Amino acid sequence: MKISRLTCRAVPIPLRAPYVPSGGRLTVAAIDSTSIRIDLDKGGRDWGQARSYGANCPSAHGPGVREGLETIAPASIGKDQPELERISRETDAALPGHPFVKSGIHIACRGIPGKVSDLPLWWLVGRKAAERAHMNGNVPSRDLGGMVAQTGSCPARGTRTRPVEPGDPAAVCQAKAV
Repeated sequence: MKISRLTCRAVPIPLRAPYVPSGGRLTVAAIDSTSIRIDLDKGGRDWGQARSYGANCPSAHGPGVREGLETIAPASIGKDQPELERISRETDAALPGHPFVKSGIHIACRGIPGKVSDLPLWWLVGRKAAERAHMNGNVPSRDLGGMVAQTGSCPARGTRTRPVEPGDPAAVCQAKAV
């Protein structure tokens, strides 16, 4: 089963509430995610996802991820889907580094055998049983009471770690209190 086509598209994922980092200088209402579709010459297909780090990381923002996929797509076409190590070498030669660009291709390639064999992805990658994924959440800078309240609500939302992002020197003192 060889990769015959690789396509991608932007998929904005709206946040439950806007994320306001950097002392209020930015407002993020959605995450710019990229869905990646891999088609095989024998008719199979699957999807992967590459989530960007946001516009503050130029090579890892949504358009940068999609540009990177355009760069490595020719290195993926014609390769045998099960040969992930070979695909990794070829895509690394075309675009060294940038694992966030290549992650969606790996996810899709690993999902195809699961669809063919009717096995879940977690089983194919060596897990003993499906486990709940741990989520990370950020606490943007605001007044101390707001940061404490948001930090306290994180476990109820399923988040495990909560980095606090102080926006100015006064907020650093508040972050230490959180």
